[in-house]
Amino acid sequence: MKVEAVLFDLFDTLLLIEGGNTFYRSCLRKLHSFIVENGVNVSFEDFRSVYFEVRDRIYMETSRNLEEPHFSVRVWQTLKRLGFNCNPTDPIVVGGTEAFAEEFINYVKVDEEALPVLEKLYGKYKLGIVSNFALPECARKLLEKIQIERFL
Repeated sequence: MKVEAVLFDLFDTLLLIEGGNTFYRSCLRKLHSFIVENGVNVSFEDFRSVYFEVRDRIYMETSRNLEEPHFSVRVWQTLKRLGFNCNPTDPIVVGGTEAFAEEFINYVKVDEEALPVLEKLYGKYKLGIVSNFALPECARKLLEKIQIERFL
């Protein structure tokens, strides 16, 4: 069998998240600040608590059906559980999702071993990414920022 393509996972393969899960608090603060600035009156601790309940429930469903929804569904369901009437495409949900993603980008770096591997494989094989990352538009921004999208 001839190998024609090589697929990579995005995180912990090509990209690394610095500081483990420490990004979460800062990213949630950015998300919370955005929704508060746009009329949602809820404390950070209440928001954080409900967000993690929603996230954990989604993860349980994902493990059963192998389908992970877009991150905006977490934001929407969190706001809904907090009593706010909105849907996944409402500007507050989209903006909150973007605020989280913009902060998250600050915690990501390329694995220093990834570039030489990509350079060696590029041109010999088709290269691509397979990922369960729930923010695909953020993944694209990361690939552009880190300048590895040209290989994929």
